[in-house]
Amino acid sequence: MTTDLMTDDPLADFQAREITLQEATKVVYVSGAGPAVIVMAEMPGISPHVARFARWVREAGFTVYMPSLFGRDGALPDAETAGQVFRRACVSAARLSSPCRCSSTKTRSAP
Repeated sequence: MTTDLMTDDPLADFQAREITLQEATKVVYVSGAGPAVIVMAEMPGISPHVARFARWVREAGFTVYMPSLFGRDGALPDAETAGQVFRRACVSAARLSSPCRCSSTKTRSAP
């Protein structure tokens, strides 16, 4: 277990499980025994600080589920990497919220 919060954390004391939903595969880190607690990392992802918090929850008697949604798992983020994660997420969100997913420029008229 890493105690230095200024270096990358290998998350070696967590079990990495792959979960596939709607054709997207993500990793969920699991550790502990007891009632389930989901630890959600903010952007840019699972940092050593988030992993330390997850360990505190685990040591309090819970099973921690920590999904990897952004960035490089266990990495200490720098400004450049964080910016890349934010840009990627914004582009993904813009695609999902688009009312028309076709390549045509035609618009439908209201019924």
